[in-house]
Amino acid sequence: MSRLLIFFISAIFLFTFQLKASDFPPGFVLNEPYTWPVKGMNQITGTFGEFRTGHFHMGQDFSTSGRIGIPILAVANGKVTRVQRRWSSIGYAVFVQHDDGMTSRYGHLHKFAPKVVKQILKSKQARRFKDRVDFDIVLPDPVEVSKGEMVALSGDTGVGPPHLHFELFKDNIYYNPMH
Repeated sequence: MSRLLIFFISAIFLFTFQLKASDFPPGFVLNEPYTWPVKGMNQITGTFGEFRTGHFHMGQDFSTSGRIGIPILAVANGKVTRVQRRWSSIGYAVFVQHDDGMTSRYGHLHKFAPKVVKQILKSKQARRFKDRVDFDIVLPDPVEVSKGEMVALSGDTGVGPPHLHFELFKDNIYYNPMH
């Protein structure tokens, strides 16, 4: 009897948590799993879709153990195409357009990787970066990054203590990074 009960519980668990093709963008094919975005850390502190004051959390928060300066890694191969600074929300943020068509955004950063800063300084908005005001800069020449390569250092810019806010989206549709 106990084997039968274990079988049914296992079947219910697998059925309930099985991913479906509809959980991903149309035509999406995951060639290999994404890597963890915070070097040396493995704790999730905020989940996708949870309701926060006046909005839903459209990303996943990762712990940096309250530390600033932890390497933030590209989860897959791609190009850094854009950077932001929003003092009242995401702080410093990096966008990576991945080879599989997804875009990731990494927020609350302390510093961008040196090769990203080099491209920011070539942009027409370099002055805004230097003046410590909000900006949204499309890089003149996207910066190629490999899976696991550092794109920034963790920080506490924007709202909240030191942590990484991580989003995955395509065509303005956000996807749960845990999938």
